[in-house]
Amino acid sequence: GLFEVTDDDVGIMEVVALPAVIDATTTTIQGTSSTMAPGESEPTIARSEEPALESRGFPWWLALLGALGLGALAFWQLVVRNHPCRELARAWEAARMTCAETNSVAIDAAKKNKEAEVDLADLEERRQAICGDWPPVCWSSEDGDWVEDGRGNRITAREVHMRKMALGKVWGDYKAGELSATQVEARWRELDTPEFREEMAETDQAFKDSLAKIDDKITIARDFLDETRNSLAQAQRSADDACAEATRAKDDHDDCISRVAASTDQA
Repeated sequence: GLFEVTDDDVGIMEVVALPAVIDATTTTIQGTSSTMAPGESEPTIARSEEPALESRGFPWWLALLGALGLGALAFWQLVVRNHPCRELARAWEAARMTCAETNSVAIDAAKKNKEAEVDLADLEERRQAICGDWPPVCWSSEDGDWVEDGRGNRITAREVHMRKMALGKVWGDYKAGELSATQVEARWRELDTPEFREEMAETDQAFKDSLAKIDDKITIARDFLDETRNSLAQAQRSADDACAEATRAKDDHDDCISRVAASTDQA
C-alpha cells in the first residue's frame, strides 16, 4: 500500500565546496569549505587586486632632439651647402689664415732682427772699452810716425804713447798713496829700460789679440744682421700681400652676401 515519506526519513543534505585557485595576473580566487543547509546562499568569494605598474610616459624630449637634428641637417643641405657665396666664404677663410700665418712669420723675423741688433751693439761697446783701456790698439796705422833718439834708436809714436800711459799710471798710484816718492823715481828709471819696452810690447800684443777676436765677432754679427734684415723685409712683403688678398676676398664675399640679400628682398 501507500507509505508516507517525511523530512525525518530524508535527513539533512550536506554540500561541501572544494577549494579552487584561479591563477591570474592581478586576481586570486580562493574557495572556502562550508556546510550548507537547505535554503542557504552560496559562499562569498574574496578578490584581491595587485598594484598596477607605474606609467613613465613617452620620451618627448628625445623626439624633440631628433627633430632639431633633422632640421639642422636639412638647413645645411638646402641653404648652407648650396649657398651661392659658399666658395667665396671658403676663399676668404683660406686667405685669412694665410694672412695670419705670414704675420706670425714676420713677427718672428722682427724678433730675430732685434736680437741681432742688440748683439752687434754689445760687441761694439766691448770694442770701445778695449780702445779706451789701450788706445794704441785702435789706431789706424800700426805704429804711427817715428823719430830717432840721440843714440840712433827709432822711437815710434806708439812707443811714446805707451810710455806716457805708463808714466800716467805711476803718477796716479803716487797720488792715491800707493807709491812713495822714492818708488816713483825708481819706476821712472825703469821706463827707460829694455825690460819695460818688452813688457809694454807684450801688453800691447795682448790688447791686439783681444781686439782681433772682437772684430771677428763683429764681422759675423754684421753679416747675420744683414741676413735678418733681408728676411724681415721679405716676411713683411709676404704678410702685406697675403693680408691684402684676404681683404679682397672678404670684400668679394660681402658683395655676394649683399647681392643674395637684395635678390631675396625683391622675391
